Amino acid sequence: MRFLLNLRTLIVAVVCSFSYITGLTFFAQLWQWSFSTYTLFALSGVLLSVVTLYVLRQRWDLVDLPFFGLSQFEIPLRHIVYVCTIAVVYGIIAVVVVRPNPDDYYYFANAFYAYANPDQPMSNVVHGILPLTTPYSSARWATSGPYEYFAAALALTIPLQFLTWVHICLPFLNGVFFALVLYYCIVVLYGNFRYAIHGFIVAALVLLILGDSQYGPLHYSLLRFAQAKAVFIACGIPLFLVESYVLLRSPRLRNMLIVTMILVAAIGLTTSGYLLILLMNCIVVVAVLSFVTKSRLQHPHWILLWINESSMRVVMLLFSTLPVLGYSVWLRLPAARTPTTDSLPNKFWPADFWGHVALLYNPRFPFTPVLIALTVVIGLFVLRPRLRRMVVWFYVVLMLAYLNPLVAPSVIEYITQPNTYWRMLYLAVPMVLIGIVAASASRFLRYQLPRWRRYVVLFALLCYVAVLADSPSSLLRQKQQFTSKRIAAVGLERALWKVSLPEYAVAEKVSKLAPPGPMLAPELVAGAMVVISAEYPQLAIRSEAELYWGYLEQNLKQMTARVQSALFLDGHIQNKLYFLESELQTEAPRIRTIVVRTTVYNRTDVLALMESYKFEPIGTQGLYTILVRAPDPS
Repeated sequence: MRFLLNLRTLIVAVVCSFSYITGLTFFAQLWQWSFSTYTLFALSGVLLSVVTLYVLRQRWDLVDLPFFGLSQFEIPLRHIVYVCTIAVVYGIIAVVVVRPNPDDYYYFANAFYAYANPDQPMSNVVHGILPLTTPYSSARWATSGPYEYFAAALALTIPLQFLTWVHICLPFLNGVFFALVLYYCIVVLYGNFRYAIHGFIVAALVLLILGDSQYGPLHYSLLRFAQAKAVFIACGIPLFLVESYVLLRSPRLRNMLIVTMILVAAIGLTTSGYLLILLMNCIVVVAVLSFVTKSRLQHPHWILLWINESSMRVVMLLFSTLPVLGYSVWLRLPAARTPTTDSLPNKFWPADFWGHVALLYNPRFPFTPVLIALTVVIGLFVLRPRLRRMVVWFYVVLMLAYLNPLVAPSVIEYITQPNTYWRMLYLAVPMVLIGIVAASASRFLRYQLPRWRRYVVLFALLCYVAVLADSPSSLLRQKQQFTSKRIAAVGLERALWKVSLPEYAVAEKVSKLAPPGPMLAPELVAGAMVVISAEYPQLAIRSEAELYWGYLEQNLKQMTARVQSALFLDGHIQNKLYFLESELQTEAPRIRTIVVRTTVYNRTDVLALMESYKFEPIGTQGLYTILVRAPDPS
């Protein structure tokens, strides 16, 4: 039991620390502290919160952890070894899988600017993009959040490069934390450590074969732990579910504060975090109360008994969401500049239920939904009655309220927006479900089918090995860039950075050859530039945010010219030179550097256009040529 209490202390320490970072970041941006001041308060506050929780750990008792009659026991050492081993393996996988994602360039740009300019005041101004007129301002969308600023604070304090922190150190810690959270959730929900370890091992192994879509469970955990939204989906949602369960079983003030801290931390990880967890509240209340209440249905006044027992629990859970409710109201205000449902960032996302299902699960190989459906069916037979009742109610309310084709269009339009609804499928906490059902199946096999137990386990293991070795959804079959050739070219540390090396090399050479100033370049080069130097504001990085901000400034035409020019310079569109001509006619005096694919630059019309605006080549790198505008003689 001491291990489990220490594990809960560690998890709560991480949650409280990051909730503190979340609040501190908002206040620092509001009051425009310098980043060096923010770093001092961030690291000292985290250290103080960890020490405080460690000192107070002895006051935690067994009442908070609902084990059915098991008040005194010790988790075997071999179980601890299993958990720690899988945690380390998860951390290593999160590091060595190198799959660059262009979303990083939005999330890390402002944090890197703060890291490179620690004396500058923090604010909501977007520094990576050169504004058309006034500086762009974004409260949380398409910009750095508390997670990224904390990573920058660590990089500023501990002498490791910024990308080493965000692509190596933090993903490793996130992988370890994910394994610990998964074990904690399974053992607390199931309530028996002897079989919970079996469920944890099965869930940990099964995750490695759930990569049948880029939005699937494997991808939004181990393969994308460099991004805060993956941490929220993998760790935040199940942790909220379990701590809400603990609160409803043991309605204490400290448990309510823990749930509140989880909600605040969710805000710091992703903008959509508050929304998903608020929507999950009713599911948790209905499901858990059906499990924890002691009312006797045969009593003539059972409804009054149920209300008397449950009302305070529900009030405490709902009261814990007040900070998040306030944040959700503020985020919906026009000043926050968050995209609306009908805005450009949502234009190409599906607006129906099946469209979002297809995002998570490959229709040609729907391995994940079939496995989850099979898990639910098995759970109906092997789960104990009280736990089965909770699981059934949980999924019934979830599916009726949010996850069905009839209500999904309304939820998408009025609540989640098209680019967020797919995340609601993670409210089903698939890995925790697999864990508790596997734990129940282990107990069922031991007592109901003892003679067949070994054969069933052997058959399941053989099937798993076959899927892991050959299935397109397996971790072993996922595309990635971490190879011996990559290590030989740039060294181990840089090889682990989740960036596209050819474009990164171009941006690095620009920082050495070109004078500081605004830069027009292909998207991946521009994105790499914002995490190399803060002295080269980009005209375009990706289309989603830039076009939306251009629309808000009533200058969508010029921003479209920027985005299309970046695509033209990379050779993605062949016959739209007029976009580049339009861009140069309007903004050539502001542009200091242009990066263009050499094959595009060698075109006669492009050469003539560059010469007419006095852009001269100063070097090449890989497939690209670097041009700099000659200074005006006057």
